[in-house]
Amino acid sequence: MAIFDFTNQTVTNQYNFNVSGNVNFGAIQDKTALVEELRKLQQEFNSSDNSLIVEAGTNIEQAVLEAEKPIPNKLEILSHMSSASLIVSKCPDVVDILSKAIENIRLIF
Repeated sequence: MAIFDFTNQTVTNQYNFNVSGNVNFGAIQDKTALVEELRKLQQEFNSSDNSLIVEAGTNIEQAVLEAEKPIPNKLEILSHMSSASLIVSKCPDVVDILSKAIENIRLIF
């Protein structure tokens, strides 16, 4: 059996972010449901104490505003979401949820 000694080891640039269970990109079938989930995600991001996540939330807000237009621009929505993903690229759990959102945007818009 292997034994690992992590004495005097430190972890840097670790961000923890848990989206509460009310955000679910798994069963979305239409634009209205997608916008609703994006809005929930935006609220989660805006309530974070991590400035990078809050900054990404601003991009999500811009994506939501575009998605709510009568004729939304898919490329602009994706651009805002990609910017949010880039901002939080060091937070794998956050990037994962954004990837799911982006996948749904590509399918629905």
